[in-house]
Amino acid sequence: MPERAYVVKGDPALVADALHDLLGELRAAGLDIEELGGEELTIGSVVEACNAYFLGGADKAVVVRDAQDHLKAAEDVRRLAAYLADPNPQTSLVLVLSGDSKKLVDAAKKAGARVLDPSPPGQAKARSGWLSDRLKAAPVRLDRQAAARLGTHLGEDLGRLPGILDVLAAAHGEGATITAADLDPVLGDEGGGAPWDLTDAIDGGDAAASLHHLHRLLHARHPFVVLASLWGHYQRILRLEGSGARNEAQAAAVLGLKGSTFPARKALSQAGRLGPAGVARAVELLHRADLDLRGLRTYGPGRDSERITLEVLVARLARLSPGRR
Repeated sequence: MPERAYVVKGDPALVADALHDLLGELRAAGLDIEELGGEELTIGSVVEACNAYFLGGADKAVVVRDAQDHLKAAEDVRRLAAYLADPNPQTSLVLVLSGDSKKLVDAAKKAGARVLDPSPPGQAKARSGWLSDRLKAAPVRLDRQAAARLGTHLGEDLGRLPGILDVLAAAHGEGATITAADLDPVLGDEGGGAPWDLTDAIDGGDAAASLHHLHRLLHARHPFVVLASLWGHYQRILRLEGSGARNEAQAAAVLGLKGSTFPARKALSQAGRLGPAGVARAVELLHRADLDLRGLRTYGPGRDSERITLEVLVARLARLSPGRR
């Protein structure tokens, strides 16, 4: 039986796919679909549409796209909550969010709305499982090498996955087996990477891998955002240097971490490898790069200079690690 309210939110590229599936379920349940939009849309017109009956008395779903743009005032959220407290039993309200609106989501959840968020999880292992599940449900079958290559290529840009799978199905037919060679025409640019891939490569002393992951991050992140990620990583290491922490639990307590203590283990291990002199040198390099990104020293015009500044920083940080390659 359809719910009285739904919230569809998350990665914009994946939201469209989740909404398509939801509307298919609602149509299969016998609901007609009424879509609302336009700059003049208000909470009043949304509630009015929900309370209005279709001719013939059929149940319906009222779909509000970009709901965060139309229902953003505190009064809007209050009136939405009031409607959801006593909704029309013949209407399912579907709020589609292409941006953040915590108050709107919280109000809908409190009233019992079903929240659909197709975004991949943040942790690497969970993301790998998320990708595997979607490849199993895909209209084509990727062999092991193709699946591994696609996952590596997309990185954090998993919102591109549905489009790539649709293109593969159109080109090879549903149910076809896709090899790594079949991916070449459809992959496009390599997707953005994860910040921990960069810091793991730096900690391992692998300058080549560090530069590779840096370039992937710069596809989707501003240089100052990348630098901030590096600062955060080395601030944890700096706090543990000389702290007396001897194990993962003690390191997590020093850092004030709640939940997973894995970042504390990595920071403690790297602090031990670098030693006081190495940690001090890393902080010095980060400070110098920060000043260079702000214009103290340039390597050319605009983004080229910023990229080279970060390349120099990352290569020097990787060289600090013992056993570097």
